[in-house]
This record gives sequence, structure tokens and C-alpha cells, in this order.
Amino acid sequence: MNCINFHCHGCKKNGEGIQVVSYNLDEIDTQNIRKNCTVGIHPWQSSNPNVDQWLSQLEIISQSPNVLAIGEIGLDRLKGGSLELQNKILTAQANIAKNAGKPIIIHCVRAWSELIKTLSCSEFSSIKKAIHGFRGKVEMAKQLTDLGYYISFGSILVNATPELAETLTKIPLNRVFFETDDSSMPIEEVYSAAADILDMYIEDLIGITENNFNEFFDIKPA
Repeated sequence: MNCINFHCHGCKKNGEGIQVVSYNLDEIDTQNIRKNCTVGIHPWQSSNPNVDQWLSQLEIISQSPNVLAIGEIGLDRLKGGSLELQNKILTAQANIAKNAGKPIIIHCVRAWSELIKTLSCSEFSSIKKAIHGFRGKVEMAKQLTDLGYYISFGSILVNATPELAETLTKIPLNRVFFETDDSSMPIEEVYSAAADILDMYIEDLIGITENNFNEFFDIKPA
């Protein structure tokens, strides 16, 4: 199986699929940027005194062809600096993504209205957006996909609540990704669980997410 792991941290290669590895600015080796990675300032790091320096670095790093997207970035009401500060940093990084022609990978906890308001302004309309590690309700998922967002589901699908399973079944499959985030679970298990919930062949689901991957990252299949 050629499963795409849309978002992971420190993951080891498992199988033949593509892994999109996420780095914070303080983690990445700017002299040796690995292929298929994303880089960003996580909202948990928003009060770090090095943020302005990191933003300057990100402007340069974002131009690397090995950097597929800016992320994970976003808002978190429970951790990090104030939402006002987080929103300022989110806006700065969205501008960097727009200028680099790259999509963004988003972390959001209990700040959906603020996130949507910030990213719905006309200057960010051309940026492709994906929510990683989604575990919210159907209504929020539908609102996001109606706005053009992609949604990535993580290892929680293996023991999904009825509500989360329903969410997966109610949104367009052309807006879906799967990931392991910081879990050591093989990505194949996430796909298997998703295929069971959707009552479809796993091979078909893999094909759908591969098409989504190419569309989201503007990759032309060989």
C-alpha cells in the first residue's frame, strides 16, 4: 500500500508511502531541509522571544522546493501566548505562505471563529488550507469544507467516537487526509480504520487521498 501520511513529527519511514514531516522553526536544519516537509511557528511557541527572528528565517525557508507547506500554524485557546498575539503570528505566516505560493497546515483548539475570520479575508483566499488532527463535530467540519478547507484525521480514528466517525462520513472525500501526528502508530492502521468507517476498499481510499495530495500541493503526477 502506498499510504500518504499527511502530517507527522519525527516519524520513521514505514512502507512505501509519502510522509510529510512537520518541523518547528527551532527544530529544522536550515542547511539540510529534507524533502516533503512543512515548517512553521506553532501557536504554543507564540510567546517565544525568538519569534521575530523565526519569521525572518521562515520567509527564506519557505522558498525551498522541499518545503511543501507552512505549518503547523494556527490558534490555541488553551496553550501559548494570548489569542491576539497568536493571531498576529498566524497572519504573518499566512502572508509568507501566500508570497511563497504554498498552502498552510493548521492547528486549532477552541478558536475556530477567530481562525476562520482571520483566514477568510480576501488576501488569503488563494491559499489552500488544511486542518490537521481534526476531532471536532460534523457541523464544524462541514463549515470548513464548505469554505474549501481540507481536513486531516489522525490515529484517533482507530478508536473513533460515534461522533467522529459520523464526521468522516459526512464530508466530501476530496477534502480528506490521514495522518499519525506524533503517534507511533503505522499510518496503514489509520487508513484501515477509515476504510471500515466509510465502508469502502482501502485501495480506493488510498487513491482518493493521493489525488487530494496532488491537488493540495499542486503536484503534477508523473
